[in-house]
Amino acid sequence: MDDKNVLIICVTIIICVLLIAGTLLLINKNNDVSFTKIINSESNDNKINVLSEEDFNVNSVTFYSDGNPNTGETATVNVGKEHSGETVDIITLYSRDGSQMNYPSTYETHTVDVDGNVMITDYTPMPKYPDYCRIEIIYNGNKHVYECDIAKHKGTQTAIPREL
Repeated sequence: MDDKNVLIICVTIIICVLLIAGTLLLINKNNDVSFTKIINSESNDNKINVLSEEDFNVNSVTFYSDGNPNTGETATVNVGKEHSGETVDIITLYSRDGSQMNYPSTYETHTVDVDGNVMITDYTPMPKYPDYCRIEIIYNGNKHVYECDIAKHKGTQTAIPREL
């Protein structure tokens, strides 16, 4: 091979590498997902991305307890009117003084109402009022986890959840 052929091969390789890199950058830019963190989590033997997206958030949670230890707890989770009509899978885990009070085995599928709320009732008998609730929501295949502190009394109370 003479020097002219080696130069042509090197220039061709450089052009190909630049074309591939430019294409990958363009594809990456068009498929950009805005999020703040991704953590892998195991759930039901399937991998689920725990994703904190800017377009999904739990704004507040209203808890209701009627004082009867055999009727459980109701949580109304507000995710915003922009999600009205969409479906989410949700589970609530209640505890008191660090001891878990309910043991749900599956997520429940709910449709967000016109006000942006999802109501979930756990019918587990709870002889004491819970002081903590962990809420897990699967939205568009991504798992969002929140926690709320709850006052130990009957009636209605609203909490601002913290995202985990």
